[in-house]
Amino acid sequence: MPEEAEPTAEDQLADMHAIFDLRWDADMRAIRRWQAATGRDFTWPDHADLVVWLLEQLTATEARIATLEEELPIQRHRYPELG
Repeated sequence: MPEEAEPTAEDQLADMHAIFDLRWDADMRAIRRWQAATGRDFTWPDHADLVVWLLEQLTATEARIATLEEELPIQRHRYPELG
């Protein structure tokens, strides 16, 4: 099997830019969510605080999904058209 050529400096730089852009976009989405939830539109949270807040949101969402999944059989019994 032929060996793959080492990536060029330009390729490495393009990869780093792509990774940075991906991380930046994710951070900005998370910060906007945090700002909307807290009403602190002109504040950026500390990154560790943001991660803790996001994990709390995830935990609350998972709990809500579990509750809805428990209620689903009851709703299907009441409304057979739900399948």
